Amino acid sequence: MTTSPAQAGRPRDPDVDRRVADAAITLFGETGWAGFSVEAVAKQASVGKASIYLRWPTKEALLVEALRLRVGIIDDVDTGSLREDLIRLARQIVRRGIRRGEIPEGTSITLLLDTLVGGATTHVQTTPKDMRETLRADAARYAEQLVDFLLGAVNLAAVSFAGRSRRLTRS
Repeated sequence: MTTSPAQAGRPRDPDVDRRVADAAITLFGETGWAGFSVEAVAKQASVGKASIYLRWPTKEALLVEALRLRVGIIDDVDTGSLREDLIRLARQIVRRGIRRGEIPEGTSITLLLDTLVGGATTHVQTTPKDMRETLRADAARYAEQLVDFLLGAVNLAAVSFAGRSRRLTRS
């Protein structure tokens, strides 16, 4: 009896897949394509390059799979236009947050996304050229602060609006 290549050897360790995907996303976010390599991902994930190449034949395949695992399936969004795909994808992300109860039902998706993009754009455009390297190095922290501030404001506004509505109905 022969075994197929998929059955030969030890079973894959799902923790390795997770660590490699996490490392790939982190590395790509920090360094972009220019700093993205299988060797750098292997080092960050604490696995051998051979483990990565057994799973993914190229660094392109690795990044695509890591994004699919971490960001979700985006094949479901295909309007025939990249612009429309990105708009629809962003709206789906916000709608998922509403369904999970992370932000209130009735939150304006357009206003939320406009505020997020506007805040990031203003931050970049108003940063003096001599501080751009610092801006790049601090981008992840700023993104976290901006998102936390925005979601906090959305939830605070909902609580405030609910309080005003209750006061009006009692009058």
